[in-house]
Amino acid sequence: MMKNTKKMLVASMMLVSLAGTSLLADVAVLQKESNKVTLQVKPANNQSETVVFRMGTSSAIQPESAQKDVTYAEYNFSDKKANVIFKGTKTQTVSVINLNEKTEYCVDVYRDGKKVQTQKFSTLAHEPLESPKSIAFQGTNHEQMEAIWRKGSGEGTLLLITSDKKITKPEDGKEYTVGKFGDSKAKIGQSNTYVVYNSLQNNGERKFLITGLQEDTKYIVQAVEFNGKGETINYLIEDKKSNPRMISSRLKTPVAAVATEITKSGFTANWSKSEKAQFFELDLASDENFMNFVDDFEKVDVGNGTSIELSDLKSGTYYYRVRAIGKDNVSQLSNVIKVEIK
Repeated sequence: MMKNTKKMLVASMMLVSLAGTSLLADVAVLQKESNKVTLQVKPANNQSETVVFRMGTSSAIQPESAQKDVTYAEYNFSDKKANVIFKGTKTQTVSVINLNEKTEYCVDVYRDGKKVQTQKFSTLAHEPLESPKSIAFQGTNHEQMEAIWRKGSGEGTLLLITSDKKITKPEDGKEYTVGKFGDSKAKIGQSNTYVVYNSLQNNGERKFLITGLQEDTKYIVQAVEFNGKGETINYLIEDKKSNPRMISSRLKTPVAAVATEITKSGFTANWSKSEKAQFFELDLASDENFMNFVDDFEKVDVGNGTSIELSDLKSGTYYYRVRAIGKDNVSQLSNVIKVEIK
């Protein structure tokens, strides 16, 4: 995640206490990156404690007793050995730099020469350099839409969608379950943003059919690149042109029903009701491809009812279809009904 958009990890990582030993200190991981970690050391009861930082593959060491307190605002871990990064009684924040990406490290806490606590964590993978671009949509109707995009530079891509005004971004170091829109297991935290696609589970496809949508609803869709997995996963969450994108699902498509009251000069066209439609438009043609409209009956406003009487027609074959029109939305065209006037 980019530096200016990093979110502080306010929860401590899992603490591994030694058997039979009480928890005497609180070492919290405030922030992780691919080559840096920021820790807060808060000695319990203001008693002197020593904190050792080491690689996860290194053995624990017995730190030498220091006469004075040891404090750093920033510690360069360039020699890769176990190092004392803190000794004292007061709360201290220290950033350890020059770390390896996707690598496990340990923090050991000592009191009176005895190790009382060990905390393990892994650094993040490097952040992707380029976000996905140019999200577009096709096949949008009242309950689904297919998103397509140009891939970024990460190992994988997540596709996020929300009906809120803003996407909730994924957190570094946390993987998310994929599910349909509305599936609580696919939520990002307690937000209304859902993870509906992971390219690593879909053979790297750069398109995906999003289902489970509500009609006439505005959605925001964003594709996010990532590197790593599990605790090392690192998301690039910057916004780019056309990513994220806002799109509205269509009104529910009305169903054209068979004509009734057929006479020698007309008939009644029928269709299903639509709760969100303000009115319907009707097309009437003499061919099933709707190339030849009858009496300018193309996109004619026929009100918000579910039928209309058509008269003064000559004998022959007619075809009609309808679409629902809302305040800022329109449905797809209905099915086509054929009518014979003899």
